Amino acid sequence: MARGVPRLMVEDAAVATAGAALEGQAASIILLNRWVRAAASLLGCDSACIILSDAKIARVIARHNIPHAFLASERTLDKAPYGRDEIVILPDCRDRADIHAVVDIMAGTPTGCFYRRPLILDEGRAVSLLLFGERARPAFDARDLALVEEIAGAMAEEVERHYPSRARDLATSMRMTRPEIDRW
Repeated sequence: MARGVPRLMVEDAAVATAGAALEGQAASIILLNRWVRAAASLLGCDSACIILSDAKIARVIARHNIPHAFLASERTLDKAPYGRDEIVILPDCRDRADIHAVVDIMAGTPTGCFYRRPLILDEGRAVSLLLFGERARPAFDARDLALVEEIAGAMAEEVERHYPSRARDLATSMRMTRPEIDRW
């Protein structure tokens, strides 16, 4: 502690710093939710989310039209029907029970189309964008897919900025409940 600085001021500064970090995290979640909604809209999908997967848990960190905030599942990426670095573009996945099982955990709705793109891959975690809709499509428009790619790049930067590559710290920080975020 600095000489001559009252202990209370040092403690107040630490609390203010922690509060600012939480406020930034809450603002980041709001921004990510907007981008998720925009990406879903571009591809005509009903629902979307950004999901963090590590060795023990998969957690929704941003969402559009998914009923549970910060929904967690013990279904991790090693149980997914795609590779951790795989981009999945399925305009018609009505006959894919494996994809239905993934979406059912989050939204509990029938799945007609599905898009998955990894945002961040590192040793301890994978952060991915999932978009899905009830209606199948003949194809996704190439220009819309390119825009979703641009949005995904911005999402990856935002996630990395506020939730750096520490999977356990990230999973712990995301245990904040919706009322706690709304207070900020």
